[in-house]
Amino acid sequence: MNKKVFFILILSVIVFFFACRQPEKIAPPVPQSNSFTVDLSYFSAPDTASSAVNYALAYRNVSFWKFLFEDSLALHKNLFASVSDKKLEYQDNNTWLISEKFTENNDTYLISYFEIIKDDTVFTKLFISLDSTYLYLPLFDGWFLPDSTNGFWQLNKPDTGNTYVKYIKTDRNFISEYKQEMKVTYLYPGENNGNYILIKDSLLYDYDIYIDIFEKISENHTYIQFGQQSLIGRVKDLQYFGDTLWHCWDENRFDNYSDYNCNFFGY
Repeated sequence: MNKKVFFILILSVIVFFFACRQPEKIAPPVPQSNSFTVDLSYFSAPDTASSAVNYALAYRNVSFWKFLFEDSLALHKNLFASVSDKKLEYQDNNTWLISEKFTENNDTYLISYFEIIKDDTVFTKLFISLDSTYLYLPLFDGWFLPDSTNGFWQLNKPDTGNTYVKYIKTDRNFISEYKQEMKVTYLYPGENNGNYILIKDSLLYDYDIYIDIFEKISENHTYIQFGQQSLIGRVKDLQYFGDTLWHCWDENRFDNYSDYNCNFFGY
Protein backbone atom coordinates (compact mmCIF):
# COMPACT_ATOMS: atom_id res chain seq x y z
CA MET A 1 0.00 0.00 0.00
CA ASN A 2 1.54 3.31 -1.06
CA LYS A 3 1.57 6.39 1.15
CA LYS A 4 -1.14 8.17 -0.85
CA VAL A 5 -3.60 5.30 -0.49
CA PHE A 6 -2.75 4.95 3.19
CA PHE A 7 -3.31 8.67 3.78
CA ILE A 8 -6.69 8.57 2.02
CA LEU A 9 -7.70 5.55 4.11
CA ILE A 10 -6.77 7.26 7.39
CA LEU A 11 -8.57 10.44 6.34
CA SER A 12 -11.69 8.43 5.48
CA VAL A 13 -11.64 6.77 8.91
CA ILE A 14 -11.34 10.16 10.65
CA VAL A 15 -14.18 11.66 8.61
CA PHE A 16 -16.35 8.62 9.30
CA PHE A 17 -15.59 8.81 13.04
CA PHE A 18 -16.59 12.46 13.39
CA ALA A 19 -19.63 12.01 11.15
CA CYS A 20 -20.94 9.15 13.29
CA ARG A 21 -20.09 10.59 16.70
CA GLN A 22 -23.15 11.78 18.63
CA PRO A 23 -23.21 15.52 19.43
CA GLU A 24 -22.38 16.30 23.05
CA LYS A 25 -25.42 16.64 25.27
CA ILE A 26 -25.50 20.00 27.03
CA ALA A 27 -27.03 19.78 30.48
CA PRO A 28 -29.79 22.25 31.38
CA PRO A 29 -29.26 24.62 34.33
CA VAL A 30 -30.20 23.65 37.88
CA PRO A 31 -32.52 26.24 39.52
CA GLN A 32 -31.65 27.83 42.85
CA SER A 33 -33.81 27.42 45.95
CA ASN A 34 -35.06 31.02 45.58
CA SER A 35 -36.95 29.79 42.52
CA PHE A 36 -39.66 28.35 44.75
CA THR A 37 -39.39 30.38 47.98
CA VAL A 38 -39.61 34.08 48.76
CA ASP A 39 -37.16 36.27 50.69
CA LEU A 40 -39.09 38.17 53.37
CA SER A 41 -36.11 38.91 55.60
CA TYR A 42 -36.66 42.68 55.26
CA PHE A 43 -39.79 42.30 57.43
CA SER A 44 -38.52 42.56 61.00
CA ALA A 45 -40.63 42.50 64.15
CA PRO A 46 -42.47 45.82 64.66
CA ASP A 47 -41.93 48.27 67.49
CA THR A 48 -44.29 47.73 70.41
CA ALA A 49 -45.30 51.40 70.36
CA SER A 50 -48.95 52.14 69.64
CA SER A 51 -47.87 54.23 66.65
CA ALA A 52 -46.84 51.14 64.67
CA VAL A 53 -50.35 49.80 63.97
CA ASN A 54 -50.14 49.82 60.17
CA TYR A 55 -46.78 48.09 59.91
CA ALA A 56 -47.80 45.66 62.70
CA LEU A 57 -50.77 44.55 60.60
CA ALA A 58 -48.58 44.02 57.56
CA TYR A 59 -46.04 42.07 59.60
CA ARG A 60 -48.73 39.92 61.22
CA ASN A 61 -50.04 38.85 57.82
CA VAL A 62 -46.56 38.24 56.43
CA SER A 63 -45.32 36.31 59.50
CA PHE A 64 -47.01 33.01 58.51
CA TRP A 65 -45.20 33.03 55.18
CA LYS A 66 -41.96 34.32 56.67
CA PHE A 67 -41.88 31.39 59.11
CA LEU A 68 -42.78 28.94 56.34
CA PHE A 69 -39.95 30.05 54.03
CA GLU A 70 -37.29 30.56 56.71
CA ASP A 71 -38.03 27.64 59.05
CA SER A 72 -40.63 25.12 57.88
CA LEU A 73 -39.05 24.73 54.43
CA ALA A 74 -35.47 24.75 55.72
CA LEU A 75 -34.92 21.05 54.97
CA HIS A 76 -36.36 21.39 51.46
CA LYS A 77 -34.08 24.35 50.75
CA ASN A 78 -31.02 22.60 52.17
CA LEU A 79 -31.68 19.41 50.19
CA PHE A 80 -32.11 21.39 47.00
CA ALA A 81 -29.08 23.58 47.69
CA SER A 82 -26.94 20.44 48.04
CA VAL A 83 -27.53 19.57 44.37
CA SER A 84 -27.74 23.08 42.90
CA ASP A 85 -23.97 23.35 42.42
CA LYS A 86 -23.40 19.75 41.32
CA LYS A 87 -22.92 18.49 37.78
CA LEU A 88 -25.80 16.78 36.01
CA GLU A 89 -24.85 13.41 34.50
CA TYR A 90 -26.54 12.45 31.24
CA GLN A 91 -28.53 9.21 31.40
CA ASP A 92 -30.65 8.60 28.30
CA ASN A 93 -33.70 9.98 26.49
CA ASN A 94 -32.87 13.64 27.28
CA THR A 95 -32.65 12.84 30.99
CA TRP A 96 -29.97 14.05 33.44
CA LEU A 97 -29.35 12.93 37.03
CA ILE A 98 -27.61 14.16 40.15
CA SER A 99 -27.20 11.50 42.83
CA GLU A 100 -26.03 13.02 46.09
CA LYS A 101 -25.90 12.29 49.83
CA PHE A 102 -26.87 14.99 52.29
CA THR A 103 -26.58 14.84 56.09
CA GLU A 104 -28.63 16.97 58.49
CA ASN A 105 -29.33 16.36 62.19
CA ASN A 106 -27.59 12.97 61.99
CA ASP A 107 -29.87 11.86 59.15
CA THR A 108 -28.24 11.00 55.84
CA TYR A 109 -30.50 11.43 52.83
CA LEU A 110 -29.87 9.93 49.42
CA ILE A 111 -31.04 12.49 46.85
CA SER A 112 -31.95 11.60 43.29
CA TYR A 113 -32.54 14.74 41.26
CA PHE A 114 -33.71 14.42 37.65
CA GLU A 115 -34.11 16.91 34.81
CA ILE A 116 -35.87 15.86 31.62
CA ILE A 117 -36.01 18.07 28.52
CA LYS A 118 -39.17 17.90 26.46
CA ASP A 119 -40.34 20.47 23.91
CA ASP A 120 -37.94 23.17 25.17
CA THR A 121 -39.18 22.73 28.74
CA VAL A 122 -37.13 21.27 31.60
CA PHE A 123 -39.11 18.99 33.90
CA THR A 124 -37.66 18.41 37.36
CA LYS A 125 -38.12 15.71 39.99
CA LEU A 126 -36.33 15.23 43.29
CA PHE A 127 -36.63 12.03 45.30
CA ILE A 128 -35.22 11.30 48.75
CA SER A 129 -34.42 8.04 50.51
CA LEU A 130 -33.71 7.83 54.24
CA ASP A 131 -32.70 4.46 55.69
CA SER A 132 -35.89 2.40 55.81
CA THR A 133 -38.13 5.43 56.46
CA TYR A 134 -38.43 6.77 52.91
CA LEU A 135 -37.62 5.08 49.66
CA TYR A 136 -37.54 7.39 46.60
CA LEU A 137 -40.14 9.68 48.13
CA PRO A 138 -41.03 12.49 45.66
CA LEU A 139 -40.23 15.78 47.40
CA PHE A 140 -40.16 18.13 44.36
CA ASP A 141 -41.98 18.05 41.06
CA GLY A 142 -42.05 20.86 38.53
CA TRP A 143 -40.85 22.47 35.34
CA PHE A 144 -39.07 25.60 34.13
CA LEU A 145 -38.04 27.30 30.90
CA PRO A 146 -34.23 27.32 30.57
CA ASP A 147 -34.10 30.78 28.95
CA SER A 148 -35.98 32.57 31.77
CA THR A 149 -37.14 32.15 35.37
CA ASN A 150 -40.66 31.05 34.41
CA GLY A 151 -41.56 27.84 36.16
CA PHE A 152 -43.78 25.81 38.45
CA TRP A 153 -42.84 23.70 41.46
CA GLN A 154 -44.83 21.54 43.83
CA LEU A 155 -43.19 20.71 47.16
CA ASN A 156 -44.39 17.75 49.17
CA LYS A 157 -44.07 16.94 52.86
CA PRO A 158 -43.20 13.42 54.08
CA ASP A 159 -46.10 11.72 55.85
CA THR A 160 -46.36 8.45 57.74
CA GLY A 161 -44.78 5.48 56.02
CA ASN A 162 -43.45 6.02 52.53
CA THR A 163 -46.16 8.53 51.65
CA TYR A 164 -46.32 12.31 51.25
CA VAL A 165 -48.77 15.21 51.44
CA LYS A 166 -48.83 18.19 49.07
CA TYR A 167 -47.22 21.14 50.85
CA ILE A 168 -46.95 24.23 48.62
CA LYS A 169 -46.95 25.09 44.94
CA THR A 170 -45.03 27.97 43.38
CA ASP A 171 -45.77 29.73 40.10
CA ARG A 172 -42.96 31.99 38.91
CA ASN A 173 -43.54 34.42 36.05
CA PHE A 174 -40.80 36.42 34.35
CA ILE A 175 -42.38 39.48 32.74
CA SER A 176 -39.28 41.60 32.10
CA GLU A 177 -35.85 42.26 33.53
CA TYR A 178 -37.41 44.71 35.97
CA LYS A 179 -40.66 42.95 36.67
CA GLN A 180 -41.11 39.44 37.98
CA GLU A 181 -43.77 37.85 40.11
CA MET A 182 -44.11 34.76 42.25
CA LYS A 183 -47.25 33.19 43.69
CA VAL A 184 -46.96 30.60 46.46
CA THR A 185 -50.09 28.65 47.44
CA TYR A 186 -50.37 26.63 50.65
CA LEU A 187 -51.66 23.12 49.94
CA TYR A 188 -51.25 21.36 53.27
CA PRO A 189 -54.59 20.21 54.77
CA GLY A 190 -56.04 22.50 57.43
CA GLU A 191 -57.41 26.01 57.91
CA ASN A 192 -54.64 27.60 55.84
CA ASN A 193 -55.20 25.36 52.80
CA GLY A 194 -55.74 27.52 49.73
CA ASN A 195 -54.13 30.66 51.18
CA TYR A 196 -51.56 32.30 48.94
CA ILE A 197 -48.98 35.06 48.79
CA LEU A 198 -48.32 36.89 45.53
CA ILE A 199 -45.19 39.03 45.29
CA LYS A 200 -44.33 41.37 42.43
CA ASP A 201 -41.47 43.72 41.71
CA SER A 202 -42.67 47.31 41.98
CA LEU A 203 -41.22 50.49 40.50
CA LEU A 204 -43.73 52.81 42.15
CA TYR A 205 -42.48 55.77 44.21
CA ASP A 206 -40.07 54.38 46.89
CA TYR A 207 -41.77 50.99 46.94
CA ASP A 208 -39.98 48.08 45.26
CA ILE A 209 -42.10 45.19 46.50
CA TYR A 210 -45.85 44.63 46.05
CA ILE A 211 -47.50 41.83 48.07
CA ASP A 212 -51.01 40.36 47.94
CA ILE A 213 -51.81 37.97 50.81
CA PHE A 214 -55.06 36.04 50.36
CA GLU A 215 -56.90 34.21 53.15
CA LYS A 216 -59.25 31.66 51.66
CA ILE A 217 -61.58 31.20 54.66
CA SER A 218 -62.49 34.91 54.83
CA GLU A 219 -61.91 35.61 51.12
CA ASN A 220 -59.90 38.62 52.32
CA HIS A 221 -56.90 40.26 50.67
CA THR A 222 -54.16 42.17 52.47
CA TYR A 223 -52.18 44.34 50.06
CA ILE A 224 -48.74 45.61 51.04
CA GLN A 225 -46.21 47.85 49.34
CA PHE A 226 -42.79 48.16 50.88
CA GLY A 227 -39.44 49.81 50.21
CA GLN A 228 -36.59 47.47 51.13
CA GLN A 229 -34.16 50.39 51.20
CA SER A 230 -36.38 53.28 52.29
CA LEU A 231 -38.29 51.10 54.82
CA ILE A 232 -41.45 53.11 54.17
CA GLY A 233 -44.58 51.23 53.21
CA ARG A 234 -48.34 51.00 53.21
CA VAL A 235 -51.05 48.39 53.75
CA LYS A 236 -54.62 48.01 52.52
CA ASP A 237 -57.04 45.59 54.19
CA LEU A 238 -60.83 45.95 53.84
CA GLN A 239 -61.61 43.49 56.62
CA TYR A 240 -59.32 45.16 59.16
CA PHE A 241 -59.72 48.86 58.32
CA GLY A 242 -63.23 48.79 56.88
CA ASP A 243 -62.14 50.88 53.89
CA THR A 244 -60.16 50.54 50.66
CA LEU A 245 -57.55 53.19 51.49
CA TRP A 246 -53.82 52.72 51.91
CA HIS A 247 -52.54 53.07 55.49
CA CYS A 248 -48.87 54.12 55.65
CA TRP A 249 -45.78 53.90 57.84
CA ASP A 250 -42.57 55.91 57.77
CA GLU A 251 -38.90 54.89 57.72
CA ASN A 252 -39.16 54.10 61.46
CA ARG A 253 -42.19 51.91 60.69
CA PHE A 254 -44.45 54.20 62.70
CA ASP A 255 -47.88 55.18 61.37
CA ASN A 256 -47.68 58.06 58.91
CA TYR A 257 -50.94 59.86 58.13
CA SER A 258 -49.38 62.94 56.56
CA ASP A 259 -47.66 61.26 53.61
CA TYR A 260 -49.30 62.74 50.50
CA ASN A 261 -47.92 59.94 48.35
CA CYS A 262 -49.60 57.28 50.47
CA ASN A 263 -52.90 57.39 48.62
CA PHE A 264 -51.92 59.57 45.69
CA PHE A 265 -50.14 56.65 44.07
CA GLY A 266 -52.44 53.71 43.41
CA TYR A 267 -51.95 50.20 42.14
